[in-house]
Amino acid sequence: MAFENNAEQYKPREAQQISTAALLPSNSDYQNFFKQTTKTGAEPTFLDFGSANIYGDNSTKLAQDLQFPIMPDLVPSPEQVGITKETTIIAAEIASKLGTALSKDHPLAGQEEALMNATTANDPKAWENAASRFPQLDNVSTGLMKAYVRNELAFYGPDDLGQDIAARGGIDPNFHHFTLGMAQITSIGVKEFEHRYPQLKQFLESKGYGPGHEAQALLDPECVPMIVAAKTASIIDDLQKHGIGHPTSEQIAYEYNPDVYSHSEGGHREYKTIYGDLKIAMSKALHHDQKKEYYPNDPNVLTNSEHVHNVMSWLRRYE
Repeated sequence: MAFENNAEQYKPREAQQISTAALLPSNSDYQNFFKQTTKTGAEPTFLDFGSANIYGDNSTKLAQDLQFPIMPDLVPSPEQVGITKETTIIAAEIASKLGTALSKDHPLAGQEEALMNATTANDPKAWENAASRFPQLDNVSTGLMKAYVRNELAFYGPDDLGQDIAARGGIDPNFHHFTLGMAQITSIGVKEFEHRYPQLKQFLESKGYGPGHEAQALLDPECVPMIVAAKTASIIDDLQKHGIGHPTSEQIAYEYNPDVYSHSEGGHREYKTIYGDLKIAMSKALHHDQKKEYYPNDPNVLTNSEHVHNVMSWLRRYE
């Protein structure tokens, strides 16, 4: 399935004000979640919180000794965590904190940099090394690729968290269509990139993610730079096929997540960002010729894209 025919699977992030409020559980909880992925040959059955003391001074023993079976609501029962008063109290505290995280519109907002650090924990040059494997990226800033991911983390929502958990646990058979992990790309998309770019396939296999384990690779921070580099290379290839020979950073950023629709209005085209299936359908009902702008051939597309505005803001902040 060609990349240009799969644009709908890279869903737009809802543009809202980025919150910097603190989130419980802690940063390390989410780092562990993205890191503790299932390698080839293992059964992805448990969400392992590891041995870190991430839920308070009284939770060390529970965090060391227990693996919680993944459930859709993330609320462990007393039978699953033990029958003692101590473990039951700790389990309730954990469920409460996870429930708080799930109730936030953007539970990772404000933690972008801590999570980005996980992508370079074992290779400080991971982004540069990934970009060097794709000739399409010779003139592309690694800062732009990082800006995509920071933006995805800022707008990461409870539904995204639920999809990541479902994909890791194999709960939902449709998880291949979910946008997953820090980069919010589908496993179907990664399979397409592996077919196009053998260097990506070789890299993922070197990390233990053979064919069929693309979803788990998306949940591993160490794989994020290489996967995002592959997607960026595919974006440039695609833009060039559609008449944009030397795409700008803004055009590349737009193609990562197209979010602008246009329709005729008084003899000209009107361009605007629309998020949400209901709003898109309502706008379509009012404008019979409405279409999604997948390619930024018109300057009005970039001018009206909230996604481009957000990504470029992240790029400027860290340049």
